[in-house]
Amino acid sequence: MNRRDNAATMAADIRGLAAKATGADAWRRVVGFGHVLVAALCMAASARCRADAMPVAVEDLRTPAHAIALVSERQQDAYKQVLSAYAKEETALPGDVSLVLARCRFTEGFALDDDEGPTWGEAAQADLQGCLNDLDTRFHGDAEAGLFTAEHRYGKAALAYARTLLPLSGNWTTQQRSRLHAVFARAYLATKDTRLAGQEALAAVQLDPGSNQLIPALRFLCDDGRRLLAESMLAKAPAPSPAWMGGQRLRFAADNLSASAALTELQRVQDSKTPVDPWLSARIYQRAGRYADAAKMLAMMKTQPSFQSVEQYQLRVNISVGQSDPKAASAALRDWFGKTGITGPLLFAYGSVLARAPGELFTPSLAPLALSMLALLAALLCLPGLVAFPAHYRGTVRAREQKPAQPLFEPLGLRHMWIGLATFLVISIMVPLLSPAGSVQALVAHRPMTSSEERAVILSQLAMLFMGALCLLPALRHLSWRRWLGERGMDAALITVISWTLFKGFLLMAAAHAPHAAGVFNSTPHDRSVSALASAATHVGGVGLALLIVAVLVPVYEELVFRGFILGGLSRHIAFGWANLWQALLFALLHFDMTHFAFYFALGLMGGWLVKRTGGLAASVALHAANNALACVAILLTA
Repeated sequence: MNRRDNAATMAADIRGLAAKATGADAWRRVVGFGHVLVAALCMAASARCRADAMPVAVEDLRTPAHAIALVSERQQDAYKQVLSAYAKEETALPGDVSLVLARCRFTEGFALDDDEGPTWGEAAQADLQGCLNDLDTRFHGDAEAGLFTAEHRYGKAALAYARTLLPLSGNWTTQQRSRLHAVFARAYLATKDTRLAGQEALAAVQLDPGSNQLIPALRFLCDDGRRLLAESMLAKAPAPSPAWMGGQRLRFAADNLSASAALTELQRVQDSKTPVDPWLSARIYQRAGRYADAAKMLAMMKTQPSFQSVEQYQLRVNISVGQSDPKAASAALRDWFGKTGITGPLLFAYGSVLARAPGELFTPSLAPLALSMLALLAALLCLPGLVAFPAHYRGTVRAREQKPAQPLFEPLGLRHMWIGLATFLVISIMVPLLSPAGSVQALVAHRPMTSSEERAVILSQLAMLFMGALCLLPALRHLSWRRWLGERGMDAALITVISWTLFKGFLLMAAAHAPHAAGVFNSTPHDRSVSALASAATHVGGVGLALLIVAVLVPVYEELVFRGFILGGLSRHIAFGWANLWQALLFALLHFDMTHFAFYFALGLMGGWLVKRTGGLAASVALHAANNALACVAILLTA
């Protein structure tokens, strides 16, 4: 075979490659095997390769670094020969855009800036940039040329270039327009505009369900409160290509979608014979209540406990509790404790085991956890002293200065303030700590709950309210009906409650008409927990149960604690203004929502003023109830 025959063969191969390059999927296969392409061309021109072969010196053979450099040089020579063949073909066919695209994609296979690329990758990068410039200059109006160029720009440069393609995209195919939206999505994400990035990703997937923007689109829908649409979109999406992307989709479904949607996606991935992480499979089975299947997945794992993560320890405990196997749960707790020491998640997991198997409290190996829970209980009982002692000292000083106190509720003092605050702290921590496995996780997680999780969350919330009221019952005898209802200033109280309600309603209506209404009501962990509670109560007992818990029971309980016991007790020792500031500060802090701290602080101050103005708790309860009712309705309407 002479050199002319070799060149003709190489040119034919390049023309075939150019024809194939018009399909994006076909080219992706070519790019991934750029080095194989060179080898194939050399084989096609085998005589040329043999003619150019040179003997390898023994010194190079004995020095692997020299031998590797020799291979790289020969590879670069073959690369240059192919580029020369491209140049000749483009001279003969100057208007063939597919040929220029093929050259760009050919150089792209070698223009790598990491360790996987050849040592002369920077030269290939320069060739790729030159090829991109050729596409932009000579074929800017061509859809494939424009998209390829846009896909190789980033951030603001990609945005600017993609905008020039918009007027030209009217006659493009749906796949091409989808790729243009994908360019916008990546560019907006690079410029930190996550909302526009999500909108563009969603547009790309709506045009082409097989778009690589599926996961960003699903995340955007979930953040926007349209989880059902996200689940429907995932169900309609074609099988992932490449297959490893199935793991990403499955992990997203496990973290963000309902248990049934995640289980369906797991079945799809398993049917496609794609390997799945057993930990991920076990987590999905556990969420779906299929504990036996979850245990089988864990049995497949060979990971030693010392190398497991906190999430994996938690999963082992949850599966063991679900299977009513306290021994296995205790073993998982021991491994967890040995690896991490005492942590908050570990104590909650321990509490969930005790809720099912109280006898584990006496397991010697878990004694440090039991002692830690007792220490936590003691700390919560003593914590109100940080407020009581300064108030008592200030009250003593005021008495010496002959400044009489003006208590809001005559029978209540610091002892009752201590009882009220300690009860609130202990019940708010210890009841969830001893709740069934998964209830706390489900309440704070940003994903749909299963029916069993919803029931656990409602039972836990009702248990908190019931036990809190039970602990406060002995002190309630000091509050007469007059102290509950009030005896003066009802007109001013009514105007205040109505004004606050109208203002809150206006804010909620404005938020509800925003394009991301659900995101507004789920912007903080506290908001998400309230939203999850309202949603769970609605599914379990209807809207009535949600309003009963969120808008009646919770306001009565919290007003009794903060505006009754805390404010009433402090007002016996310090001036009302300081007492009101203290209770409002505690009220805002114990909501654990610094984003809305000012709002809760203002609500606490307003509630305290109403108690002072009316001489009773009814007005502050009405204010709190109206506030929570509006929020609950808004959450349910945007869910």
